[in-house]
Amino acid sequence: MAQPPGRFEEQRAAPRFEVEASATVEVEGAEHEARITNLSLGGAGLVMMALVPLPVGTRMGVSFPVPGLETPISVQAEIRWVSNIDQRTMGVQFVTGLRARETFALQQWLKRLQSSSG
Repeated sequence: MAQPPGRFEEQRAAPRFEVEASATVEVEGAEHEARITNLSLGGAGLVMMALVPLPVGTRMGVSFPVPGLETPISVQAEIRWVSNIDQRTMGVQFVTGLRARETFALQQWLKRLQSSSG
């Protein structure tokens, strides 16, 4: 059921970069605080602040701030894996497209992250 993160590395369409960003996750009408630990144009690594067991395949709303945007990005995502060690840790794939302005701001942030990690 739950897969270790390493199994999906080769399946990613875009590279992920380490970040520390707050996020709000909405599942079935309930909001939960989370932290984004890595990010790409196609998804993110999340750590839920409270233990909310969620199975692979769960759809959720994820909102997070991006430098250069006045309002947070809000996107629908699907859980692709959940850590076997800490069920608060999971990888999600964005399943709804971002608007052009959001994509541009996110790309610029990821470029800065790539430059600072290189």
